[in-house]
Amino acid sequence: MTFHSGGINVTDRPRRAVNHIYSIPLLRQQIDLPGALGETFVTDGELRKLLGYGLRIPGTVAEYLASRIRKS
Repeated sequence: MTFHSGGINVTDRPRRAVNHIYSIPLLRQQIDLPGALGETFVTDGELRKLLGYGLRIPGTVAEYLASRIRKS
């Protein structure tokens, strides 16, 4: 991990950031970035893949179980 400090925000606008941790494909991301950012946030194919737009994280236990049934 890289530690970063941006210092004090001296502007009148809020500062926003995305904390993303890269790991092996076996481990799924914990935050549903496509759900939070929306489908039209990014159009570049490689960036969509990097942010997890090709993977869907179930929002409920029922969604998870339904996805497991579809895979079998």
